[in-house]
Amino acid sequence: MIRVETEFGIVELPVSLLRAIQEHGARSGEIMANMLDEYQRRIGEKPEFPPAFLLEWSAVMQLGIWELQGFYQHQAAGLPTYREACQELAQRASRGPEEFCHLKSAVLHRKVLQYWLEHFACQASEILGAEVAMNSLEEETFLEQVSDLLWKNRHRLPKSQNTINNTISVTL
Repeated sequence: MIRVETEFGIVELPVSLLRAIQEHGARSGEIMANMLDEYQRRIGEKPEFPPAFLLEWSAVMQLGIWELQGFYQHQAAGLPTYREACQELAQRASRGPEEFCHLKSAVLHRKVLQYWLEHFACQASEILGAEVAMNSLEEETFLEQVSDLLWKNRHRLPKSQNTINNTISVTL
């Protein structure tokens, strides 16, 4: 566990969660860097945007990526569609850079990150190379599905000193 100071006080977070957030941020940063490179290539000058604007833009891009992948459940949770988020960001940007003068003004970014933390397997992208949305399952259903998955792939599981008589222990 690592202690992190936030605007809500000090919280303790698992190292694996912090790594997942870091990886998510790195992927978002890579997407934004590519977008800015393309912008610079087309316009011919290096763009300068406030950091909060870039965070909001990356949140809009995340919504777009989810929708391109056929994932729309975020809308039921109150997040906008990609199109709605684009329109809102454009409206805010038209009001001037003061809309983005503080990182706290990156409201959509915080909501998208919170949704990702609550509904996605945080380490899936690192391990599987893909985002994995988690359903809210009953514990018994979850255990049945994990058992089925392990049984169907038992020949692929590595031999380990911790497996005795071909049994696997799962602890929640």
